[in-house]
Amino acid sequence: MVGLSWRTLSTVGVLLAIAMLALVLAPGSTDATITGDQPPASGDWVILSDTVVSNEAITIKGDLVVKANLTISDTAIRLMPLSDGADMINVTPGGRLVATDTLITSGTASAFGFLVTGEMELEGVIVQRPYLGIRVKTIMDVLIANTTIKDPVDTAILLDGADGTVLRNVMVRADDFQPRMSSSVVVPAANGYAEVELVAPGLVRVLDGAPSIEGLDISINGTLWLDL
Repeated sequence: MVGLSWRTLSTVGVLLAIAMLALVLAPGSTDATITGDQPPASGDWVILSDTVVSNEAITIKGDLVVKANLTISDTAIRLMPLSDGADMINVTPGGRLVATDTLITSGTASAFGFLVTGEMELEGVIVQRPYLGIRVKTIMDVLIANTTIKDPVDTAILLDGADGTVLRNVMVRADDFQPRMSSSVVVPAANGYAEVELVAPGLVRVLDGAPSIEGLDISINGTLWLDL
């Protein structure tokens, strides 16, 4: 057996380390894949069959309508609404959205809608600029965990009859929060004078049901207001 000097061994070790690093960083080591329903160049992306998305950057010029199982990981999804709420994510009854380590945002100055009447699981997700918040209107299972909601318009989360919803370690970051005031005028027949009702929506609203909240932080314009 031929002996090798420590210099030779060190050189071999360095070369092996460089080769392994190059293999890890080589293009294609984390392949971008979409199996199932493919997103269109424009128009609504409707999920009718089980679809899996990984390591993608997707721009949707329309709605994302989930009618089957949609599983997303390590992906950026950008909706392109021309006005607040013009485009939306709609998880319908019978649909299920599972997203992990993913960014869901608007690619314009306007905010997108987000309605859940089916099942959903968000884990390690950033939802940026939702219009009227993530609106959960179902008793089905919905988990929002270790997720950040940034720059919501009016509301960050609205739970309406959401008995099956769990909020776990959810962070709301409203760094440019300007609540919009809505008003209604009522003229009671008995007295004939006008009564004005002003409504200032909150960032997290529970309208009905008994959701579970297991950790919720709310920061408004850089100030921590709530830490549960």
